[in-house]
Amino acid sequence: MRYAQTMLRTSLAALALVTLGACGGGASKPATTSNTSGATASRVEVGEMTLGDDKKTVKIHADGTIEAPDGKPMGTLTANGEIIVQGKTVATLAADGTVSLGEGAKESATISEEGVLTFKTKNETFTATIGADGLVAGTNPSAGKLVVTGADTAGKKRAAMLVLVVVVSAKSPAPPPATPAGP
Repeated sequence: MRYAQTMLRTSLAALALVTLGACGGGASKPATTSNTSGATASRVEVGEMTLGDDKKTVKIHADGTIEAPDGKPMGTLTANGEIIVQGKTVATLAADGTVSLGEGAKESATISEEGVLTFKTKNETFTATIGADGLVAGTNPSAGKLVVTGADTAGKKRAAMLVLVVVVSAKSPAPPPATPAGP
C-alpha cells in the first residue's frame, strides 16, 4: 500500500516538487460549498483533465481514476474530495477548503472555492492558481511550465489542485515492497 501511495505522490514529482519553490505567500479564501439537494455537496468536479509538463502527464478521468504517466491507474478522486489509493484515503478536501493529508503530514494546504491553492511548509507559504490558459501560475519559473487541461470550472480546478497537493507533499519515494525469494 505504501508503494502505491508513493507512486501516486511521486509520479508528478518531477513536474511539481520544485514548481512551488519560488512563489510568494498569501492566504486564500476558505472554500464553501452549497447544498441545494439535501445530499452531501461535491467539493470537486471530476472530469477529464491532465496535469503535467511536456515530459510527463497525469490524467484524471471522468470516473475519478487517476492515471500515471505510464498509463497505469494510481488511485481514485471522488466528488466529495477524497483521493483513495488501494482502498485507503490519502487526502481529503474538507468543506472549508482544508486539505487533510493523513498522519504525520508536515505540510498543510487549503484550496479556495475558486481553486486557489495555498500550500504551507514549515518555513514558507506558496500560492498557485490555474489560469484561463491552463498554466499554473505562482510556480518556480526555473522548474518549467506546469499545465492543466480540462479544468474549465472552479470544481475541476479544485480537483486538479487536490491532486497537485498530494504530489507536492510527497516525501522521498519509498522502495517497492520486497519480493519474496523464490524456492
